[in-house]
Amino acid sequence: MAPTTDDITAATSVGTCQGHTRSGARCRRRAIEGSMFCALHADQAQPTMPADIDRDELADAIADLGGPDDNASASGTGTGSGTHARSAGPVDELRQMADYLGENVGRIRDVAVGSGIVDDGLLERILADCAHALHGLAQAVAERVSGDYEEDDFGFDEAFTEHLLPLATLLYRYWWRVDIEGIENVPGTGRGLLVSNHAGAGMPFDGAMIKTAMFLEHSQPRHVRLLVLDWLMGLPWLADLMKQTGQVLASSPNAYELLKRDQLIAVFPEGVKGMAKPFSERYNLQRFGRGGFVRIALRTRTPIIPVAVVGSEEIYPKIANLPIVNRLIGAPFVPVTPLFPLFGLLGAIPLPSKWNIEFCEPIDVSQYPPEAADDRAFVLELSERVRATIQERLKANLLKRRTPFW
Repeated sequence: MAPTTDDITAATSVGTCQGHTRSGARCRRRAIEGSMFCALHADQAQPTMPADIDRDELADAIADLGGPDDNASASGTGTGSGTHARSAGPVDELRQMADYLGENVGRIRDVAVGSGIVDDGLLERILADCAHALHGLAQAVAERVSGDYEEDDFGFDEAFTEHLLPLATLLYRYWWRVDIEGIENVPGTGRGLLVSNHAGAGMPFDGAMIKTAMFLEHSQPRHVRLLVLDWLMGLPWLADLMKQTGQVLASSPNAYELLKRDQLIAVFPEGVKGMAKPFSERYNLQRFGRGGFVRIALRTRTPIIPVAVVGSEEIYPKIANLPIVNRLIGAPFVPVTPLFPLFGLLGAIPLPSKWNIEFCEPIDVSQYPPEAADDRAFVLELSERVRATIQERLKANLLKRRTPFW
């Protein structure tokens, strides 16, 4: 009778040591009877734990990585040794750090102000906002890890976005020190179409600050849905975060659907041409394409609100391009700035320029019939009107800024 697979396996395991030499090769010595290992490698058969490690303690530590057990929390005992309550998981530890920072803001402020490091009041606000941001981040992470969250069919999670808002607030208040004008021109309810100039060398910081302004400055805070380029939505490390915080792939069907739901959306008609402008062409608006945003506004009877952003052109002053890297990563461009790539990742930190965002008077298109969207000449004329309004306000607000950084 031919030997079975089990017979062959058993013979092999009994006859030859299953251990490995220092070089990683399989040991060729004969195994001890009743064992899979020779005398030299016998200790591999029964791995031992260092004597100073308590098994129950180790079991509890491993279990604690998943967070506190509901039953253990209720009864006050753990599931390991049964002698103590299980500790919090990593997410809960992050929450504890945020609470600790919040409780100690006053103490830190007193020490820093008393030593003359900073002015009284400013540090307190910064620390309070930092504590709020850390607490919001902990909540955002906890909800995503737990799976207890809701998304719309575009992947937008309102609660997650609002938890991250304090992080954006730090940039808004202390890094770019954004000034706002005309925020009352944005409707507090109903559909609206924000049309803005674009910069940021590929990263939509201008859109993020517009979104933040609508929550911090408007009398009726609301979310802005940014329509972003397809290459950004294709980045695996960024696409999910952008969807979860309300960004949508720029396309006419997506814009129509959001406006049909009475959402507030923002578009950047300059596209890649706006983000890739060299420093010498800063604040000179590029062409607005074929006026697609005008057609969408006319067909949905949505007011157009021009937006002029000053400050975003200086965060990454572009002096050249890296076409080889562009092709490697699939991006439309990779900018060379005075600091990047010379200083590596530190050079990729956006500069703290002084920002001003003006929301101009809305353009009411309800007076025009929806069929006007098929009139190419009229669409281009209205598109140019929006572009001229933004360009005029950019020049005016540049003159009001004392320096690029203050």
